[in-house]
Amino acid sequence: MGTRFDEDVYVNGNLQAASLTLPANAVVDASVAAGAGIGRAKLALETKVYVIPWESWKVFDAFQSPLPATSVLDDLGLYGGVHGTDVPLIKSYDVMAAGALAIKARCLFQLPPEYAAGGAVSLRVRAKVDAVADGSATIDFAAFKGNREGLVTGADVVATAATSINSATFADKSFTITPTTLGPGDVLDVLMTLDITDTAGVSPVIASLGEIALLLAVRG
Repeated sequence: MGTRFDEDVYVNGNLQAASLTLPANAVVDASVAAGAGIGRAKLALETKVYVIPWESWKVFDAFQSPLPATSVLDDLGLYGGVHGTDVPLIKSYDVMAAGALAIKARCLFQLPPEYAAGGAVSLRVRAKVDAVADGSATIDFAAFKGNREGLVTGADVVATAATSINSATFADKSFTITPTTLGPGDVLDVLMTLDITDTAGVSPVIASLGEIALLLAVRG
């Protein structure tokens, strides 16, 4: 039978034991040497936010081209804003009374080394329309895992269906990504689609997209 010590124990010499179990969280960060060489798999699992840079979004059917400064036809636009007043936003053009339209953009996102393979992944976008469309306004994402040879592997990993953004107030919209086959270094090819229907022609209907980010389960 082992011996339990409820007080501090000081050893002058060597302490040998067949086994030694430390309570959870007994070793705090400050007690770990800088050169301890702890494997990533033993680090705490956390959820961190990885914002997709505005300039990562491209013309969906001409990926070599950056988004235009002004949204046009079926392409979203990257609006630069005024430094010191506002920051860039991705927007649609005014689709008032234009009927049903689909406006898109595309990006690549590489899962970082600290991503825990198979861990939770979600995509979050902050979005609104400047004036509510009389029909509907939704945002949808599709994402495919790419391989090292320029091909996709498997099906669309976005599990959440198109979601309404038909409100004049910014709100977060979340999309769950099926992580079963995902691991560090994997590249996701992401397509973003805004479907907007407006026929009344009362007020300008312009979709605005704020922060677009992935939330990942990571270690370290």
